[in-house]
Amino acid sequence: MSEHTNSPNPDIETYQTNSDFDIDKFKFVLSKNFLWVILIFIISLIGAYLYLRWTPNVYRAYSIIKLEVRSSKSFLNDEYSFFNDMGYESVNMAGEMELLKSDIMYEGVMDSLNLRVSYYTLGEVMDTELFNSGPFEVTTHQVLNPAVYGIPFIVEVIDKDSYFLSYEVNYKTIGQRLSFGELHNLTDLQLSLKLRTPSVDIIPQQKYKFVLNTSQQIKTYLAKNLVVNVDNRKANTLITNFEATNKEKATAIVRAFNQNYIEKTLSNKNLVHQRSLEYLNNQLRMIKDSLGKYEGNYKAYTTIDHFSELSDQAEIVEQIREMERGKIQLQNAFQNYEHLGKLIDADSSAIYLEAIATILEDSQLIEIISELRTIEERMERINQSYTNETVAQAQHREFIAKAEERLNEVVKFRTTLLEKEIQEQSFKIQALQKRFYQNIGGDPVLKKINKNLAIYEEMASMITSKIIEVNIAKAGTVEDFRIIAPPTAIPVPVSPVPLKVFGIGGALGVLLSVMLVMLRYVLQNKIYSTKQIERKTNIPILGVIPKYDKQQMQFSQLIVHKNPKSSISEAFRSIRTNLDFMVTTNNSEKRVISVTSTVSGEGKTFVSTNLAGVIALSGKKVVILDLDLRKPKVHLAFGGNNLDGISSLLINKASIEDCLNDTAIDTLKYITAGPVPPNPSELIMSERFEELLTKLQEQFDVIVIDTPPAGLVTDSIIAMKYVTLPIYIMRAEYSKVSFIENVNYLFNSKKFKNLSVILNSVPTKARYGGYGYGGYGYGGLNYSGYYSFDKHYGAGYYEDDKEEKNSSVMAKLLNKVFRK
Repeated sequence: MSEHTNSPNPDIETYQTNSDFDIDKFKFVLSKNFLWVILIFIISLIGAYLYLRWTPNVYRAYSIIKLEVRSSKSFLNDEYSFFNDMGYESVNMAGEMELLKSDIMYEGVMDSLNLRVSYYTLGEVMDTELFNSGPFEVTTHQVLNPAVYGIPFIVEVIDKDSYFLSYEVNYKTIGQRLSFGELHNLTDLQLSLKLRTPSVDIIPQQKYKFVLNTSQQIKTYLAKNLVVNVDNRKANTLITNFEATNKEKATAIVRAFNQNYIEKTLSNKNLVHQRSLEYLNNQLRMIKDSLGKYEGNYKAYTTIDHFSELSDQAEIVEQIREMERGKIQLQNAFQNYEHLGKLIDADSSAIYLEAIATILEDSQLIEIISELRTIEERMERINQSYTNETVAQAQHREFIAKAEERLNEVVKFRTTLLEKEIQEQSFKIQALQKRFYQNIGGDPVLKKINKNLAIYEEMASMITSKIIEVNIAKAGTVEDFRIIAPPTAIPVPVSPVPLKVFGIGGALGVLLSVMLVMLRYVLQNKIYSTKQIERKTNIPILGVIPKYDKQQMQFSQLIVHKNPKSSISEAFRSIRTNLDFMVTTNNSEKRVISVTSTVSGEGKTFVSTNLAGVIALSGKKVVILDLDLRKPKVHLAFGGNNLDGISSLLINKASIEDCLNDTAIDTLKYITAGPVPPNPSELIMSERFEELLTKLQEQFDVIVIDTPPAGLVTDSIIAMKYVTLPIYIMRAEYSKVSFIENVNYLFNSKKFKNLSVILNSVPTKARYGGYGYGGYGYGGLNYSGYYSFDKHYGAGYYEDDKEEKNSSVMAKLLNKVFRK
């Protein structure tokens, strides 16, 4: 009996493995945990409600703006086309988005709005943010301890003149009664609280809160909540969104972003005009100085009568004058190119270069400088967005270097060409002067003075016209922002969304419920249905016995005679009928039935007692033997005493007549276990036990033996050799699935005939997995499993049925919590 089977019998049928999903098991686990599933789902919804209750609403304000900038260059004449070439390139959407989200914009918003202090109204559940609507305004004159930034200052209004201020810094709480409108020198800072208007309504005992913010904290707040996206790329429009817990604050911040963006864009676009005006004004001053000098020379020269009329040589004089005028223009252009080259060598801004290039009217230079200026603007935006070296920065520096190299090449080529033209012009002028002086004598000094006066007057007139043109262009640069959607706050909060929160809460509840059910499914190792037994063994199932819950029993009792029409009595009668199919005997052959289980608490005493009772009610003479010599219980079922019994009979200390005890049923007797012997197994193995059964068969039709648990001791296995019908008891939701292997071992050993199983204590309201109270037929034998009793069962056998009692206590507790 102690030998273990090392390999399965080839005739044994392969049963369903534990890895297969058992739908009946799942239904059972779900039914057992249905209340927990509902409770988890309800708790999840309550959690979603509390989240909505305790989470402040977040509102979103948005605005749509255009990025195009128009210049009124169409109003300028064609003769000033050099300035018209300064038209702006198509808008770089990515660059403008970066500008909107740059520190420059954040600083502008901070300067235009009072974001240094955040105001709140204290509430019981959560605080409400105020924006320009609180009863007072905080002014910080000096912060002595930087730790006060970001901590809450609590203001409790006492009356219209005073308040109580408290805050905690460095684990130290500071509180003081102060007056409105006065400057207070506190330990960590100097501040004053001033009522916004003298007629403001003051609510005594009302509590407020304000928080001091650093510039970096404000920038982080703006960057976190500002979202800029392309609204329509073809229309060059952007949509700016800002989220805050106060609708007015969100709207004001979006409006401030729009205003600052417009101002900075216009300022950037007009910067070229401003630089051009500065350069032209400087040139005009220089020309006027030269003009004044020549006017003075002319006046001084004519007063001493050195003027001579040279009208007869007017044609030659006019040619010389024209050529001198052209030479001066070439010299001015040469000086401008030299000046431009020096600016390039000094790495001056493209704005200064572009101002000179517009005067020179060099389209190639204007194109290269415009490209350089665009690259520099992009480089500046990249530097504002990134602190570390990036690939984009290196590429833009390379682009700038190449553009400057191209500029130098163009400037050198132009200066070389101008030098040659000036030299050629000088040779032509000298030739004309020689011819002039050959044809007529005259005063060349006066003629030179007149010639210079005319040239500088013409140049002054030209530069004045240029200044007028630039001013017209500057005045005509207007923003084409046409706010498609002005800053507007969405009336309903964008977060939290009740439907979404409840949806997430419900989904979380479902997920947790599924996890609970699946965890219980995985951990479920108890027998819960006859189908589960049938899948793992071919041993016949005599039937199932419903759970008896009409009264709480501390120990097994005989109940079939009390309620003969109850479901439990019907179940025992069905088992009694099935016994007739299991074993057919003649009058000379008496039935001996043994009832055992794997561990204590599975109900073998209850089944043996009531099975004997229902057989006795059919008119048969039945005797119950309590063979559990270590832990007898049969006498408790009948309310008797355990004095003389089986142990006394096996050692010849008493007779059968002395040990037989009457019950409430006339044809039913029982013999207790008697005093606990030191060697119960040896007594059962003795010949006296077999002789005892023989004698009892002479007096009774049926002998029912209540044996010890087979998984704990060997007494029941020994006794089963003498019985005609061994019955193995399993208790629903108590016996482990591994217990079926114990029955399979007994069955496969082929030492015990007619072995059958009864499933005990089936919940009466169960509708899962084959529960029912009718009879069960039996089919062919099916061998499977091993004889593997758990070692730890033995210790519990000699103690109280703690698991059963604990289970009963838990059932009572659950019944109180979840009353049906």
